[in-house]
Amino acid sequence: MNPPPWAVLGFANLTMLVAGMFVDVFSNILILSPLLLRLMEPAGISELHFGIVATVNSDMGNITPPFGLNLFVASGAFKKAMWKWCGQSFPGWPSPS
Repeated sequence: MNPPPWAVLGFANLTMLVAGMFVDVFSNILILSPLLLRLMEPAGISELHFGIVATVNSDMGNITPPFGLNLFVASGAFKKAMWKWCGQSFPGWPSPS
């Protein structure tokens, strides 16, 4: 079975994004990149392209609710509850009135 390159890259995108919600960027890239890179080479996706996609998706996961690490850091820096401003930052996210 040989999936198309867009399907392999989509799988990597989703995996890095979901893992980025629970793990910091450095650990996410350090753990998942060697595993996913083995899928990229047979699909014909360059290592540079995969590296950029992995970094961007890990960073996006860091600001994605409900467990984005940067959300908790910003909550402490602004001294406001995360749930009060999170709904204003992300359309569709329920916000308490």
